[in-house]
Amino acid sequence: MQGGGYRLDFHQLAADSRRRSRPNPPRGSLTLLYSAHNFRAEQFNIGNTPTELHLEMRIQPLHAQSELRQAGPAVERTQKPSSIAVQPKHENVATSDNDDTPGVQQSLYELGLAQPLPPLILSRTPASTLLSSRQHDRLEAAMPALTPATLVLFCTSIICFVVLSVVAGSSMTPWVPLIFVTFVLPLLSAVAFLSLDVLAQLLRNYEFWFISSLNALNFLGLGLIFGDERAVVCVALCLNVQSVVAIDANYRHFPAAVKSIVVAGPAMLALVVCCAYRLLADSEYPALPLGGLVLQSRQVVIFTASTLSVFLIKKSYVRQRHRSVHPGNEDRSANTLGARHTIPCVVLQARIRLNPVAVQACHSTNQENTSPLVSTMPEVAAPARPHNTAGAPHIQQLQLSNDKTIVVDACRTIVRPRLLRHFETSFQLRAALYWLGAIGLAATVAAWVLLLHQRRRKASEQLELVLGIIAVVFSLLFTSTTIALTQRNLLRLLAWNFDVVFSAVQGTALAVCLLDLLCWRAAPCLAVISWWLWFHWLLVLDALTPSVTHHLRLRRFFALPAILLALVIASVCALQLLIDDSEIFSSRLLWHLSVTSIGDFDVHTSTLAVQRVVTIVGWSARLVIELVVSDQNQLLYIRRHVEYVSPYATFMDAPSSGAQKRRTCQCSRSQTSVLNAETRGELGPPTMQND
Repeated sequence: MQGGGYRLDFHQLAADSRRRSRPNPPRGSLTLLYSAHNFRAEQFNIGNTPTELHLEMRIQPLHAQSELRQAGPAVERTQKPSSIAVQPKHENVATSDNDDTPGVQQSLYELGLAQPLPPLILSRTPASTLLSSRQHDRLEAAMPALTPATLVLFCTSIICFVVLSVVAGSSMTPWVPLIFVTFVLPLLSAVAFLSLDVLAQLLRNYEFWFISSLNALNFLGLGLIFGDERAVVCVALCLNVQSVVAIDANYRHFPAAVKSIVVAGPAMLALVVCCAYRLLADSEYPALPLGGLVLQSRQVVIFTASTLSVFLIKKSYVRQRHRSVHPGNEDRSANTLGARHTIPCVVLQARIRLNPVAVQACHSTNQENTSPLVSTMPEVAAPARPHNTAGAPHIQQLQLSNDKTIVVDACRTIVRPRLLRHFETSFQLRAALYWLGAIGLAATVAAWVLLLHQRRRKASEQLELVLGIIAVVFSLLFTSTTIALTQRNLLRLLAWNFDVVFSAVQGTALAVCLLDLLCWRAAPCLAVISWWLWFHWLLVLDALTPSVTHHLRLRRFFALPAILLALVIASVCALQLLIDDSEIFSSRLLWHLSVTSIGDFDVHTSTLAVQRVVTIVGWSARLVIELVVSDQNQLLYIRRHVEYVSPYATFMDAPSSGAQKRRTCQCSRSQTSVLNAETRGELGPPTMQND
């Protein structure tokens, strides 16, 4: 009997021969012993009684010339090393550990898209919407010749803004309208050809709005510092920076926009230095009183410009990394007007969820000779993407920059997978874990309530110390237990994730500032450490597979209260620091830097703490919305880069109309000469005639 590439051999065994030793089956075969007590013997045409009937089935592989392939798309494999774990989808297996423990069944999870990526109609731009077809074609034909001029104009406007900042305002006032025009003209050329579909996707992106808010606050504070006609230039410069933030939609000016990002990051750092040392000419650096709060415009500009520079440098790094990892996807030859370009998105990213794909037996972590189930494998090249040039080339699909399938094994946790099995089967362990988390959260809240209460007594200080100890101990036990169940490969992805690293640095900096502001007293320090544990526990939630989060229900019971606790405590601390008569925190000079003939720069712990609070609250507030409305299997931080293909040449690469006409004339002359040569070849060489 044959089926699926295997031969099934049935052997009849007598009941009295079960105790005798049988010969070992061939290697690679599977022996199944089946006792057929419920079947009739005459159906099998044999004489044994039903109680004595036993069947032995051996499944042996056929000796074929080639092995059977796994089901899947026929793709080519390129021996390109992968930077993240890639694993083929395995079938169900059942094995056990070396220490004779039964195999623990766990799932394999694939990092799939949370929502399908949308199509993009690249022909929809502000120019195509507002202008007629004839006017749009004329403008598009003129842009290759105008783009170099706009780039020169933009560089000139940056130089003029630097001069405007360091020269006396009275002497620069007549030049303000001209500088404003030099900023507006490059802006109009960039905005006219933004993709409206990509811009609509950006408007749904939280990071886009976060960077846009920082940009608006930065130039609002700079305009208040100028306090005269120079503030008009800040509006134009703010809009130019915003067009750089929307680089994903600027596919016709993409090379110029990339260069603008490279320039904008250091420019923001230079602005930080100028504001820190009060180098801006004729500026007063006013304070902004808001009730009992006092905001310093100088500190607002320093904070927003420094944070903007970090994000802009990050975008530049993402672009350069895409060029080094995917050199084959770079812009093609620019000699033709129909050249295609791959536009890697630096702001837009694809949301990811963990989809179960198979069931796999967990192996012991003590096995020495077995390789990990999820390991670095050669990259599986995806099938060629359709270019859609035959139908509608202006309609493109937003797609992943890397098409390889990423599959992780839930068994590859930091500790032995047996711990997860104990939590799944034991209600007492789950209840103990819930009590640890609940007591840790409640004690943290109580410790901070007593800490922020200004009229404290001796008894309350002792109670605050006891609550701080309880909060730290129970929070540490809960967070360390859950982190021990995190998946190794997902944890490695989080360690290299910019959002996680950025949040961890901001949270640690805020905790250190609070410890210094609280004079390193024991009870307040315990409350700060407990807050720090819960904040960093939120950063590793993506490393917990659904097999852990579903059984322990961590996101439902603990993630949302933890993020609310972290944000509320940070906000209340910032409000207390902004109030001048606060009795809880004691600010001190953290850093003093003096530069000869320029000025002094002072950094206080209170100022640094408030800036970190604003960043944490603004950057992490999206977690509240995602934990409430998103899917439980959807990841919070781990995302994948996306790109789209543009059938249009960029204006930096496309030839101008005059060059195109000259090229057409040259092609016509060359085609005529080739045609004449072919005609002479057909007629043969000329013959000599005698007179």
